[in-house]
Amino acid sequence: MSFRLTLRESASRHILEREKRYDVMVNNRKVDELYFNMQGYRGALMDVHGNRISLGEKGISAWKREVAAINREAREVLAANAGDARRLTDWRHTETGEVMHLVFSDPDGGSETREFQVEESTFRAGMELLGREHLGPGFFVGEAIEELCFFETPTPGDLPGGPLSWAEERFVLDVLETSDPETVAIVTGYLPEAARPVITSAPAARDIADLARDVENSCGLSWADQAEDIAFLPAQMVSDIAACNGRTFMPAAHLPGTGLVSVTAKVFEPMITSTSQRPAIRLNEDRDWRDLVEGKGYRLEEVPEAEGGLEGP
Repeated sequence: MSFRLTLRESASRHILEREKRYDVMVNNRKVDELYFNMQGYRGALMDVHGNRISLGEKGISAWKREVAAINREAREVLAANAGDARRLTDWRHTETGEVMHLVFSDPDGGSETREFQVEESTFRAGMELLGREHLGPGFFVGEAIEELCFFETPTPGDLPGGPLSWAEERFVLDVLETSDPETVAIVTGYLPEAARPVITSAPAARDIADLARDVENSCGLSWADQAEDIAFLPAQMVSDIAACNGRTFMPAAHLPGTGLVSVTAKVFEPMITSTSQRPAIRLNEDRDWRDLVEGKGYRLEEVPEAEGGLEGP
C-alpha cells in the first residue's frame, strides 16, 4: 500500500533528438512520459488520486520538484487513510454517472458513519491502489465534492430528465465488445423527438438491439445513422452505471466524460490517447456500425453472429 512517483531516463526515439526523454513511473509502472519541446519538457505527472498534472513547458528541474511534492502529498494522504478506522462499506454511482456516493463505517462501532461523494476516477484510484478492505475516508481528504448531487435510486425504465430537450440530449446507442475484455466501445448519438414515445414506453429490460428495431419500424429512421461518436470505457464501469440506471440505453451524460472521452480500465495506466492504443471493436453482421468504426479509423474485428455486443443489465 504505497505510492511512489519517479522519472526514469529513456532512450530518444529520433536520431536528431538531442535531449533525453523521461518515463513517468508510478510504483515502477509507466503511466506517461516527458519529452523536450522548444524550451522545455512537456508531458504529465500523476498524483496519488490518479489526477494528471501538467506543468506546461518547463525544465526538468521543475518537473523533479513537482515529483517530490506529489510524493510528499501521497505520504500524507496514505497516513490519513491509515489513521482512520472507518472503511468502505458501500458505494454507488449517482445520477450523473461521473460521481460516486461512498459510505464509510467503523467495524468496531467506535466512529460515526461518514458519507460523501467523489469523482469516479478518484474512487477507482483508491480501489486500485489500496483495495476495498484498506480504503478509508482519509484517502479522499481534499478530494470530496463540496456541492453534493444527492443519490436517488432510479425507477427501472426511467430516463432521467434534464435541462436539454430530447433532440439535444446525447444517448448511448450501443455498447460493443472489444478485443480487450476489460474495455467496451460506447456508440453515442442523437435521436429525434419522434423516438421519445417509442423508447419511454418500452420495458426497461428491452435490450438496445430490440429498441433500435422498434424505433426504426415506428419512425422510419435508421438507428445507425443517428450515431456520431465512439468512446472506449472500462466494461465494469459501464455495467455498474447501466445497472444503477436500470437499462443500457441512457443519456451519455451518465458516463465519464459524457461518453466522449476514452478512459482506461485502470487509473494508474497510460490514458487512451491514440488510435494505436485502442483495442479492436468486435462486430458481427447484426451490429450496423461498420461505416462509423472505419470512418473514425478504429480497428475492426469480425466475430460470429452470436457475438459482438453487450445488452442490458
